[in-house]
Amino acid sequence: MIQTDNILIRGASGTGKTYCARAVAYYMCMNGDSVQDAFSQNIEADIEKIEEFISNSDQCEFIQIHPAMDYDDIVYGLKINPSDGLQIEYAEKRVMKLCNLANGKDKKYCIIFDDIDRADAGRLLGNVLYAMEYRNQPVDLSDGKVLIIPDNVILIFTENSTSLNGGLDLAVRRRMTYLNELQSNRFELIKHYQGKINNNALKLILDVYDRVSAFINSYANVS
Repeated sequence: MIQTDNILIRGASGTGKTYCARAVAYYMCMNGDSVQDAFSQNIEADIEKIEEFISNSDQCEFIQIHPAMDYDDIVYGLKINPSDGLQIEYAEKRVMKLCNLANGKDKKYCIIFDDIDRADAGRLLGNVLYAMEYRNQPVDLSDGKVLIIPDNVILIFTENSTSLNGGLDLAVRRRMTYLNELQSNRFELIKHYQGKINNNALKLILDVYDRVSAFINSYANVS
């Protein structure tokens, strides 16, 4: 049986959540890696393949969340068709399109919800919450159609752990099957930027990191 993956990647701004999410999607869909193996790969060596996969593959849908988004925008909702007069009809949106495309296929597909904490996740996802927990079971929609999330669709969410929005909806969080909490790491900064930017720019980045880290540690000690 195919492993059902609802993956949450948390961390402060700049810890590489989006970077990791895109890479994990590539490794799991294209290489067939488990989620644990996907996180242990050398992303830098495959970065061009990863970006090509995210940009052009029909196996992945990358959704950058913003507060104005609603269920109708990304799952299923009304669409205005200007041809032959003004017609309003229900239409599949990005989430439902990919799920329908994946249904019955052997290969894996992925939807990335980047910065899910920027919106009210429960309102945004709606009946996707039920479908992501009860895979392959049809969920009735308002016009008689159904939403099905098959086992071979990986759902990846990124969350800013320092967000002031109150944190991710617990109804969403409890449905996660894998959590990776990314931490700030000086070594990873050097590994990521060395050879790609000049030494002065790298020193500036590390200096900012050190100053912020020292401030946080100092504040924690005072508290």
